[in-house]
Amino acid sequence: MGADPITLGMIGLSTFKSYQQLKAGNNAQEYYNELATEKQRDALVERKMSMEQMHDLDIQQNADIGAAKNAIAGRGLRVGGSGSTITDKIRRTIARRKSMIAFQSQEKQRSLKYEAASYRKEGRLAKRGSKAEAFTSLLTGGLAAGKRAYDKGDMEWLFGKTT
Repeated sequence: MGADPITLGMIGLSTFKSYQQLKAGNNAQEYYNELATEKQRDALVERKMSMEQMHDLDIQQNADIGAAKNAIAGRGLRVGGSGSTITDKIRRTIARRKSMIAFQSQEKQRSLKYEAASYRKEGRLAKRGSKAEAFTSLLTGGLAAGKRAYDKGDMEWLFGKTT
């Protein structure tokens, strides 16, 4: 006696469903990895931007100190004394601003890297879940097909001739 077409169809559908679930899990992991890569890239951009801002502050500091020294020298005063107080104040102000930029940048980078790690974990979990679903589909489909074949008394095609 040959195989029942409905039973074969059940086996084929459960196999196809398992394949689709595995494929969906792989696609989800790939998607989450792309999101993670984008967040990593954003963290690098944030770092470069903060470095540029700090460099601009260095340029501004040098310009401000030069302007202060020129103003003091233009009045015929000695550059030391009150002039050094002004330049020290400029340096402290710029250093404080640079420190704040560095702190904010580090916090933003940390947040972006955490998001990237979360996306990667989400991708791994999606893939792991799809594997479990695929296995369950194969198992339940195979059991349903086996039960159908058993109920019909048609086990020979499935397990071979038993005596």
